[in-house]
Amino acid sequence: MYKMTECRFKKNNDLNFGDKNEKKLLEFFKMKDIHKGIRKRKYKMAILDYYIMDKKKERVIHDLELKSRRYKFKDLKDVCFGLNKYETSIERLNKYNIAQTYYFLFIDGLYKWELTDPIEQEKEIRRGMIANKARNGKPHPAIFVKNYNLELVDKNLSSQEQSFSDDDSDFLPDTDEEDN
Repeated sequence: MYKMTECRFKKNNDLNFGDKNEKKLLEFFKMKDIHKGIRKRKYKMAILDYYIMDKKKERVIHDLELKSRRYKFKDLKDVCFGLNKYETSIERLNKYNIAQTYYFLFIDGLYKWELTDPIEQEKEIRRGMIANKARNGKPHPAIFVKNYNLELVDKNLSSQEQSFSDDDSDFLPDTDEEDN
């Protein structure tokens, strides 16, 4: 019983950490006029959490994933995320020509990685396994992107600081569902 409670606490703590930093990034995007019209997918288990529609709101033109890290960019040689996200990004890029961007917020800055050509970018990644608290420590396949392939967006943004405001109602419009 103790381990289950401890595991739930850690899982909830991680989810809260991620939620707070997503809010911070959405505020940052709005302040910097980046990714106008960003929307969060309605379904909780969405593989890629955010998207942008074209101006006519007829189709998705950009998928985004926002990841938070509790360490400094320089502390590790790569960042990881689930293989399912990578495979979904490749499919959406190739099949629908939807741009794919991953943001990583570290203690010492915000970085991004854009997936534009999976064949050409194969050298930027490696495949491996990770154990995720959300999956009760069960190992699952992951993609590791080498840090030197990440682009610095803002060195002053930190995963450890408070968000810009306490009210996020102005930062994320109501969600529409998209077809693709």
